[in-house]
Amino acid sequence: MLVNQLGKPLWYKLTRKVFSCPSCAQKLRVPIRPGKTLNIQCSRCPSQFLLDFKIPLIEVFRWQSGKSLKQNLIDFHHRFWNLPMAAKIQLIMMLFVLAMLIDAVLSPLFSYTILPFFQSQLGDYSSAVL
Repeated sequence: MLVNQLGKPLWYKLTRKVFSCPSCAQKLRVPIRPGKTLNIQCSRCPSQFLLDFKIPLIEVFRWQSGKSLKQNLIDFHHRFWNLPMAAKIQLIMMLFVLAMLIDAVLSPLFSYTILPFFQSQLGDYSSAVL
């Protein structure tokens, strides 16, 4: 399958996926629609089946307005631990990069007000540590 897609453009590879029919194993090329459910009809046999394109990382952060904060956090915890390991690693890396970006943006804003306060509390010990 990889050999067949080598000559195709990148947008083609990212917007279509090949699935097999569950009854006759006919290979079907289907457009990818994130967050949608497609009703697919096989071209060889009369069978129809549904393809669900759920995005696991979006499903993890789903918030239900009728539930309390505590119950939503418990549900988040359960959805996170049910993710595949690759998705967990990806989510943790995204949160780490987001934390680094927030730190890079906010640290210059607070460096002039927070650091002198802490330096006055540390006294002469701050130069010994550096």
